[in-house]
Amino acid sequence: MKKAVLFFTLVLVSIPLVYAATTLNPGSTTFTIAPLFLNGIQAQPQLGDYCGDPRIPATLSPYFGLQGTPTSLNIRWDAETPTGNATQIGVNCYLNCGNPGNNITQNCAGVQSCSYVGPTGLHSCTISNPNYLSKQTNNITCQFYEVVNSSIQLLPYPNRTFYLYDYFVSSPTVSTTVGQPFTFKTSVTNFGLFTDNFTVNNTALQKASEIAIDRPVIQTDSAYCGQVVSVFPTVVMLVADTIPVSSQVHQTFDSNTCTTNNDCSYLTLGNQVGKCVSGVCYKAYTSTITAGLTSLPDFGIGGFLAIIFSAFVVFFFFNKYYKKFS
Repeated sequence: MKKAVLFFTLVLVSIPLVYAATTLNPGSTTFTIAPLFLNGIQAQPQLGDYCGDPRIPATLSPYFGLQGTPTSLNIRWDAETPTGNATQIGVNCYLNCGNPGNNITQNCAGVQSCSYVGPTGLHSCTISNPNYLSKQTNNITCQFYEVVNSSIQLLPYPNRTFYLYDYFVSSPTVSTTVGQPFTFKTSVTNFGLFTDNFTVNNTALQKASEIAIDRPVIQTDSAYCGQVVSVFPTVVMLVADTIPVSSQVHQTFDSNTCTTNNDCSYLTLGNQVGKCVSGVCYKAYTSTITAGLTSLPDFGIGGFLAIIFSAFVVFFFFNKYYKKFS
């Protein structure tokens, strides 16, 4: 009996000793927050989104969706963490900050901006009455940071370049026949920030008296970014010659004034040049129209047979008349 009591006592004493020997590791006081990253934004130009210009790669950055009017600029992004878990972030977007360096808050102080604080995902902020650069490249640069630890930022600061007035003009090189009316299709592709319309002025650079252009000045329909709009004046060449025709295009929202062509150089890209016309800036593209006199191939086989038949009739009657009086 004494042995049983002794054994039971030893068991009760040993239980807290075993428990005390099982210890938990102390919790870590430091941890790493996964960095942010941006998903690409799919532009929807039909809804007013900026699409960028394929000729200018810097305008094609997918980081931000931009939607602009003369009185507002909306910046849209889609931020995530690698785990996909929502977290609170802060975003500050600056318009035309020249040199953000590694401290955008300090280096871009005083620059127009908009801000956002909230969960990750697809969100935006808007700059009201933006101070755009009408003759230069514009730029949006944004700071993304964790609200719980603002030192954790997305670097380098993502940015996107854009232009207010950027468009492409095209018109055909034409070979025609004197006196034959034809349609001189002139097209404009809008690559600028604004949905807008354009004024197209087709004018002969030489020998204007030798060409007739019906409705030389026409306004296009409104065009969103990436959309092509066209006008269709009728042209008649009055003499056999080659005449250069300048298709000059002005964007309605472009309020810049000029005294020389150099004032409109912001529109020059490749063989499309800025040109000052009556104090207003146009983008000009030159093509040629060549007219010749009607020749036998222009008649086709039917016309050619008609000529032969007519010649035979004339010859028959002339021969009959000659024999009668000989």
